[in-house]
Amino acid sequence: MAKRLRIGDVVEIPARTGLFYAQYTHSNAEYGALIRVLEGAFTQRPKDIQSLGLSPTRYVLFCFLQSAVNRGVWKVIGNCPVPEFSQHFPLFRSGMADPQTSVVKDWWLWDGNTSWKVGALSQEECRLPERGIWTEALLIDRLEEGWNPGASGQESFAMDTKRNFCTLSGKAVPGTDRMPRKIRELISDLLEAGFEETTTSSIGCSPARSFRL
Repeated sequence: MAKRLRIGDVVEIPARTGLFYAQYTHSNAEYGALIRVLEGAFTQRPKDIQSLGLSPTRYVLFCFLQSAVNRGVWKVIGNCPVPEFSQHFPLFRSGMADPQTSVVKDWWLWDGNTSWKVGALSQEECRLPERGIWTEALLIDRLEEGWNPGASGQESFAMDTKRNFCTLSGKAVPGTDRMPRKIRELISDLLEAGFEETTTSSIGCSPARSFRL
């Protein structure tokens, strides 16, 4: 029987470079599970899960958490209170990059319910997480690379759009849009059914995602 996730659950994410951990902090009706990836890489599972849950946050993201746990790709190792510094729903940024320059001209901010246009980002806003849903493959890739969000929002976004950031089209979700729930559920169902995600790309085109058994 599939384990139903609870806010505060700490999950173990195995990768080639070690064991990584994340905590389930919020649930959003459109984007699903929000996790905070914890600082640190480990050679073995920490014994004190409560202390682990107090670790600083590397970054936050939406992902197909229930699907990853159901399939045994990630494992819940415990539950602990979400630290006070992570209890507030974070602010996200989003925008559509120019296909020629990979630069975003107009940015949007989103608080989990409402989006509003801000145009250019301030230096502080450039460090906000980007709105979208990560696959487990992308997260593990980033963890193994030691990736951290860049200081420049435009540079970070350009890299993400080239590497299939979070959406079916390979582009981040515009500020006025939301990833349709049915699409999110379809991807989750494909992963749970044993399909493997693959990414293909060609010069001048955004990466395309496909699924195969």
